[in-house]
Amino acid sequence: MRFNHSAALWQTFPELRAGALHATGIDADADLEAAITSFGAIAEARLAGAKEGEFPEIQAWRRGFSRMGLKPTQYRSASEALLRRFRQEHALPRLHPLVDLCTCGLARLRHSHCRFRCRKDRRRSRGPAGDG
Repeated sequence: MRFNHSAALWQTFPELRAGALHATGIDADADLEAAITSFGAIAEARLAGAKEGEFPEIQAWRRGFSRMGLKPTQYRSASEALLRRFRQEHALPRLHPLVDLCTCGLARLRHSHCRFRCRKDRRRSRGPAGDG
């Protein structure tokens, strides 16, 4: 699989950091309860000290949204929206073990992400503002 961002995105946001993780063996029957609970405890501890809008990484997302001409408190990043929901409900929605793990990891790591299902035909995948 090949993943990339457009050159325009890198020009607009040179501080962007991108990475990839390849995981296998996570299907609908995977038991990830311990990891999800651990990530939830980390998010709870961070949110006990400050609201998500005060986190430096959320402020960076807000600046980025402003640079795109969006109102950052109207159009929240996925990180901020999930942290806000977690702070209010003390839980996150459960869909599928892989999605749940990514969502809880997002609440813990405070970074936005995207996930793709890889197929054997190795189709090219596009990230935000990707060109392929």
